[in-house]
Amino acid sequence: MSSWFTRDLEAYDSYLEHFPRTAYAAFVRARRASVFYDHNHFPEAVQALEEIVWRTPAADLLPWQAARLLDSLRAMGDSGGAAAWAGSFRQGFQTAHQKLPSTEDKDMITWQFHLLTSDEDYCS
Repeated sequence: MSSWFTRDLEAYDSYLEHFPRTAYAAFVRARRASVFYDHNHFPEAVQALEEIVWRTPAADLLPWQAARLLDSLRAMGDSGGAAAWAGSFRQGFQTAHQKLPSTEDKDMITWQFHLLTSDEDYCS
């Protein structure tokens, strides 16, 4: 990884250390995960993406980050992990779904979640 992205990671980590619960923290977590994902550091990407998915399940970023998490697991050759993750996410989805603020958001997340977790080819 280049020094530019290493500095970005350091900045993201510093922000999250000092401001872990701000509205902007979810975006910073997503940018941090993107650095790993974009540079093919998939184990680190998976860890960062799982934190986003489980920590902020009602975030607007959820469908995109969930898709990247599944992509990372598949890139690592872990199709079983992708299927297991989709299954565990499916179990926790109802709780996250209830926290969404509007019907339009719920419809969008439900549709994207269905696409992510129901496609057997995608998870295997």
